[in-house]
Amino acid sequence: MVSVTSEHLIHPARKMPSLFSQWKEDVTCVFARDPAAHSIREILLTYPGVHAVLFHRLSHRLWRNNWKFTARIVASIARMLTNVDIHPGATVGKRFAIRKLDKLKNCYR
Repeated sequence: MVSVTSEHLIHPARKMPSLFSQWKEDVTCVFARDPAAHSIREILLTYPGVHAVLFHRLSHRLWRNNWKFTARIVASIARMLTNVDIHPGATVGKRFAIRKLDKLKNCYR
């Protein structure tokens, strides 16, 4: 039998972290873990995997606030720009990065 405690559930009333703080954490994670990254500016301008995750954070926020059509439009634009398709309803954890657009990596370790 599996027991589920309240700490395993996401409470709907719990406030989400700010979008900017999520973006900052995503970018600093990539900078800390990628030896080829020379600066934050380089990551923000040239890493399509980071662009995909940043767009997803925005579209997911829209999805959760019941702006589902707008979220799908943002996700579609992100797919056209980055060639990465992440559904706006998908839950992506903290410090998530996409490397080389063919490998998923969790920067949590």
